[in-house]
Amino acid sequence: MFWHILDSNENIATILLITLSNLAYLSIHLFDAKFNEFETFIRKIYSKLKVLRVIIQSKDIDFIDAHRWKQLILQYLPQLEKFYLY
Repeated sequence: MFWHILDSNENIATILLITLSNLAYLSIHLFDAKFNEFETFIRKIYSKLKVLRVIIQSKDIDFIDAHRWKQLILQYLPQLEKFYLY
């Protein structure tokens, strides 16, 4: 399953209602988002992502915190093979 998200927090809230257990590739463009919101999204989609592509346009400095990314990936994306951050 492939899902490309290019929108606002409303779409993320809608997606949180869906379990995406077969999702393998996710491309998401975040505008003015907070890392905490993105982290909640990743935790709640229950997917087996192999590829994650994230484009960020946000002033939230937590997006550049390597330790937070590492923890998120290790805890919630153990099957991740490729990670792209722009």
